[in-house]
Formats: sequence, structure tokens, C-alpha cells
Amino acid sequence: MKTKLPSKLNLKPTSARWIAPLLIILLYLGAMSNLHAFQSKPTQPSIPFTDATEALIYDFNECASFSNDNSPWDYSEFIASHLTSCSSISGGQIYRLDGKHSCTDDEHGNAGDAACFQSSKDDHYTANHTLAIRVDIELKAENGKSSRLDGISFKQLAPSTYKWSNTGFTPQTGPNNYPTKFGIRVLKDGSEIYRMSDLETTQVWYTSEFNFNHDLDFIVAAGNTNTFTFELFSYAPVGNGAAVSAWDLDDLKILSSCEDDCSLTVDAGEDQTVCIGEEIVLTANASNEAVCAEITNSYKIIDSNTEAGCFTASPGVIFQKYAGCNGIEFTWRAGADLILNEYDNGTAIITGTVIDQNGRVGTVDMSLTDKEHTGTTWNAACYLDGISGPETFYRSFNGSVTVDGVAYSVDTRFNAHYILADGA
Repeated sequence: MKTKLPSKLNLKPTSARWIAPLLIILLYLGAMSNLHAFQSKPTQPSIPFTDATEALIYDFNECASFSNDNSPWDYSEFIASHLTSCSSISGGQIYRLDGKHSCTDDEHGNAGDAACFQSSKDDHYTANHTLAIRVDIELKAENGKSSRLDGISFKQLAPSTYKWSNTGFTPQTGPNNYPTKFGIRVLKDGSEIYRMSDLETTQVWYTSEFNFNHDLDFIVAAGNTNTFTFELFSYAPVGNGAAVSAWDLDDLKILSSCEDDCSLTVDAGEDQTVCIGEEIVLTANASNEAVCAEITNSYKIIDSNTEAGCFTASPGVIFQKYAGCNGIEFTWRAGADLILNEYDNGTAIITGTVIDQNGRVGTVDMSLTDKEHTGTTWNAACYLDGISGPETFYRSFNGSVTVDGVAYSVDTRFNAHYILADGA
């Protein structure tokens, strides 16, 4: 990737909406400067990758935990099943440094096909906590090509009533002082590369998904092998006084991909026959040129302060309005991985995650095109506050924000464009 570290810039996108009934979304990345150049990272070419596929799954169906032996502290039954993958990937068993587990019903009511884990009674997130649920994933980059660890997903539940169950046994139930928060941490060969905390647990089964395919730290260079350690940690019990505090998990999946060929194809049309001295003109069509583009600038997007008066909500990057465009229903703040990359072919992308006040995680994937230095943006005074200097517009954009497995399209309102400009 070609990395350029310009002065701080301010991303000023137009209002936009998710195409869904009664959902109005305002994308707001100003007026305070909130588009920051990345700190310097090793420079490398922009590598095209194949689509991410599910490479490993921990389905918890073999859960075993009984009161008459050491099985609640033994996690050896939680091993990975390998799925079809282009990458050379392997996963160790799920483990912990401390704490016990039990078995419970999965979301379909199958006894013992999910696991419940002892949760911390701390009210705050702690990295490397002894109760963190851990798994080590080894990824090799073979055949002269890089590999990438693209993401993790898992089903999670923090029930108000625990249920210990297994096939052939009478289930036990009781009140659960359930955790209200959880966090995820990833280490690469022992060094932290990713962390998100204060995410909300749910009282119904919910699939949490985390996407890393825009983060260079999750790439394994050709010929290398890296080990990624995941930590899942639940905490902040609801405080109902119950002795048990448990968090349920099921169907943990690891996604990966491999370096793809950057195959620029040029078609000059059908063969032509000419005589000596004659001249013909060939019109060529190129394909895959975007795949072979290189990143010229990378920016980290952070939350905007809305005190200028455009919105009456906490700082964030996406403000989802109620039906009829009245008031703010959800405020989505920027995840630690929300970035904007500009390419040498005049395009850009915005990728990463956003998190609402209830802990839901949305995955942003937007493409910006038609780069120019003139355009139209929202002209509200609070929105324009702080914009100065040269402006760059992306006159066309498309993409989606995916929440709970549903992808919502983003389109323009009032024919406005994205604006990239020097900010306050």
C-alpha cells in the first residue's frame, strides 16, 4: 500500500438513507475534524483477495459438563471443524486460563448443543482476563501468495434464566445474574492488533459478526505463518443478586481468504486484416482495472461532535432518525476499524464497523467514484462549519450498511455528493 500522511482532513458526506421502510439515516462526519491520517505502517502493494469464506466452525455440539467430575473445567471437547477454504488454516481447542462451563440448549432447543460460560462480575472490561474465552488460529500463506483472516462470527445469549441441559438428562434452571457487556480482543503472534469493548449482550440469541478484511494487520505475507489469538470476555452483571452469572455461545466461525490474481484484461476487438500502407484504429476495453489499483491515502474516521447544532445526539458518524424524520432513534459511533482508502484510479472506499447505543454492530462497505474538485454538498451552517481550503468531491457513491445480517443500501438525498476537504 502506498501510504501518504497528509494534514488532517474532514469528511463531509451528504445526508443519506438506508432503503428500508421508515428508516432514515444521516451520515455526518463533521464539523470537527474527524478524518485522520493513519499512523505510519509498513508500505506494501494493495493486494486483491478472494471473497471471504467460512474456514473453521466450532459448533459446541459435543459440549460435556457434569457435576461428578472435572469436566466443567475441561474444554477439550471444543475443537474446530474444517470447511472448504483456499487458505491453509488450523484452529486449536477453545480454552480459558480460569473458570468453568456448562451445556445448554441451542437456539433451536436442542439440549446440550450450546455452551454457557462463567462470566466475570467485574463492571469493566479487562484485557487478558483469566475468564476470557480464547482460541488460537494459525494461518499460513503458501504457494507464493498472501492469506488473510477476514472475520469471526458467533451466536451469543445472556439469558435472565440459565438452563443447564444435555441429551438424556433433566435440565436445571434458575436465575442468572447475566452479563450486560462483552468485549473482543485479537492478538497476532502475541501483540494486540484489535480490541472492541462495552458491546451489549442480548437476551435472545444474536449473531455477532466482526469483519477484518480492511485491516492490514490480519494479512499474512506470502511464505509466512502467523498465530491469531481471540479473546471473548463477558462482564458487568445486571445485578439481580443471583449466584450464577453465565454467558451462552454457539456456532463460532472463522472466515479467511487468499490473494487473488491481479489480472488486468485488455480486449482490442476482433482481428483485422490490412494491406501495406493502410491504417486502422483499434478501440480497447479493459476489465479488472479497479482490482489492480493501489491505495494512495488511508484515513481513520472517528466520531463527530454534534454540538454545532445539526443534531441533538451523542457524538457519532451515523444518526438514524425515527419514522417521519423526527428525532434521532439510533446513534452509530465509529468502530476502531472504520477507515477511508483512496486509490490511484480516482476511487475510494469506506469500510469498517459502526456500533449503536445498544451494542449492535453494523458493517459499512461503500464505494466512492467520479472524483472531481467541484460538487454540491449540504449547505446547513453547522454542517459547513470548519470547511476550508481545497475540496475534493466524489460525485457518485453506493454501498451498504449491514446490521443483523441485513444489508441496507445507501443512496443520495437532494443530489448531494461526498466532500473531502481541509477541516478545522
